Order: sequence, then structure tokens, then C-alpha cells
Amino acid sequence: MPASFSLPRLVPLLPLLFTLLFALVLVPTSANANANDAGVSRLHRGRHLSVAGRRAAAAAAAAQILDSESKQTNLTKNQRRAGGTRRCKARPGLSLGLSVPAAPSQSTALPTSAWIEPPVTTAAQAPPPPIVTQAPATPPPPPTIVVPPPSVRNGKFGLAWPNGQSDQPGLWESQAPGASVITWSSWIPSYFSSNMDFIPMLWGPGHVGEWEANIPTFQAAGVTKAAFFNEANNGGQANVDPWTSCEVWKQHFGKLRDVIPGIRLLSMAPDNSPSGKQWLLDFQAACPNDPWDVTVVHWYGNDHLDFQAYVTDFINTFGKPVAITEYACHSFSGGPQCSWDYVRNEFFEGTAVWANNNPMVETIMPFGAMQQMQGVNAANQLMYPGGEPSDLGWKFLSL
Repeated sequence: MPASFSLPRLVPLLPLLFTLLFALVLVPTSANANANDAGVSRLHRGRHLSVAGRRAAAAAAAAQILDSESKQTNLTKNQRRAGGTRRCKARPGLSLGLSVPAAPSQSTALPTSAWIEPPVTTAAQAPPPPIVTQAPATPPPPPTIVVPPPSVRNGKFGLAWPNGQSDQPGLWESQAPGASVITWSSWIPSYFSSNMDFIPMLWGPGHVGEWEANIPTFQAAGVTKAAFFNEANNGGQANVDPWTSCEVWKQHFGKLRDVIPGIRLLSMAPDNSPSGKQWLLDFQAACPNDPWDVTVVHWYGNDHLDFQAYVTDFINTFGKPVAITEYACHSFSGGPQCSWDYVRNEFFEGTAVWANNNPMVETIMPFGAMQQMQGVNAANQLMYPGGEPSDLGWKFLSL
């Protein structure tokens, strides 16, 4: 069968064919039918068709079917040309009980269900990661500083030295001859000469044995000062109460006055929490007949004015000169830390220079002349990795 007469193409014309059959078979043909009968539609009243008329109508209907089919075929071809290689969804097959839609006219647009090429999208590229700069692992190289000869230096700079024989102790001694040195122990260091003012420390009650063993070496080494417990008010340090400490002082520490006449004894070194000052007051009450000669100060904070107020309060409260054996621009309570510029300028002037000019301050030992700062702000580091003084170290050596 030619394509133009295929069954699927006649599906949209089936309602018209059914209408023609209805007209040929069911319309009354009797010439005597009552035109006024209630069952006859007004549309057919007075229009009874003859047999020849019905045949002419059928022929006209057939011609209309052929003309409609031809137009539909041409429309389908035009739609295919317009659609290129795209295909529409297939028409559903005939089935009983389903209504068949009428054939589309020439003005009918392409079905909305037709497949359409999706737009080509290009994935946006991720932005490059931000450039993060980190602070240098080591302090910058020291600037050129003219260091005065040792013979004319009269500063109070001292060394809090935890480094043992490493880190060039001879270099530091050559730049600060006669400076006070604390190593937080009672052992006389062999790496410093007898020209240095070594201060042995009885660190806590658990160190009494080595302390007693080392006492005979103190006089031979020219010891003139000795330090009592390290931060006894702090649970993470010596951690002992004032009354127990008084007994240790009487039995093991105060007797140095008999062994080395003229030796000067330093107090317990409290941290700068409020309990530190109170500990010293309680110790004075417990041991009224065993006073110390020099009050020790430890201080950590972010403001040089707070440092001055704290040291001044200790001088006024206990009425004795002070030895500052630990201090740094560092906050242990969190928050921002001191900057490099502040440590080397306002803070240095307001602490080191201020204390060096204060007649009630005997020595100044900043923290720290060491390579590992033990959690303290690295801006306070006085030493480069090889043991040489940092730029800040040279500032202290130049006092």
C-alpha cells in the first residue's frame, strides 16, 4: 500500500468516516416521513436526500479525505526538514476505548515533548587557593650593633640559662663578664668561668639531697648568692606550702650563712598570680627570724606599665631589693601576644631600661636565652639556632 494510504495516517480521519457512514445508513429515506416529527433534527428538516444526492456526498467526502491526507503528508515532511535529525515521541497505537485526537492543522507547532539538545555548559574553575604567609621559623638576622667593651659595661643583665654546655656559653660570657647566672639547679656549671656570678638554686623539697651534696662546692666557686624554691605557689612547679617551706629553709637553706659568711639569700620565686605575693607574706609570718635578703620576681604579661607597677609593689611591700630572674612579654591567659616591634621598642624600654636604671633592682634575667622557648612567645627569644645572640639578645648585652 502506498505510504499516503497507510493505516496509521488514516487514524486522525476515522471520526469523519464514522460520520459519513452514519449519514448514509441511519438518515431516514422515506419521502413520506413527517417533517414535523419530534425525532427529526431541525437541521435535516425538508432536506431529504435522494440516492444520487447521497452518492455525490460520499464522493465529495472521499475527495476531502484524499486532500486532507495529502496535506498531512506534506506537513509531516516539512516538520522533518525543520527538525533535522531530531525525532518526536512515537504515536500511541490503536486500542479500544481510547479517543483518537484530531489531525493537526498546518499551523500546529512541533510537539513540546520533542527532544531538544541541552545547552553545553562549562564547569567553572575553582579559584586558586589564597597565598598564606607564615612567620619565619627563626628570628631575622641580627642588625649591626656596636657592642661596648666589657670593661665599660655596668648593666644588670643576667642569664637564665637552661642550655647546659651547648649554645656557646663562652660567647655570652665574653659579652657579659661577671653577669649573674641561674640554671635552676645547684650544680656548679663547668662551662662558665669563675668570673660569672653563679646563683645555685634549691628548686624544691625533692632536691634537698643534691643540694646538701653540692654545698661544699659553693665556696670554692665563689658563690655569693643562693636562690630558694621555684614558684612554690604553682601546682606545676615546686608546689609546697609556706609552713613546710619554712622548715626546709631552717634545716637546709638558711645554714648557708654559717658556711659562707656574707652570702645573700634570695626568696622563693613566686609566679605573678595573686597567690604568689600572698605565699611570701605567709612565709614571713611562718619564719619571722629567717628573713631573705633579696625578693625574687617572676613576671609575664603584655604591658610594660603593668611590669613596672608589679615590681614597684614588691619593692614597697617587702622593703628589699629585687632580682627579676624570669620575665617576658607573654600572656598565659590567652588572647593576642606581643608583637616583635613592641618587644624590641616600647616593652624593652619600659622593662629592661627602666629596671636597669632602678636602684632597687639588682639583676634582670629575661626569658629567654634559649633555642626552645617552652611555649613562651618567640618574639622574646634572645638566641639564634646556632647559639649566637639574636637582635634582642644584643640589645640586652648592650645595657
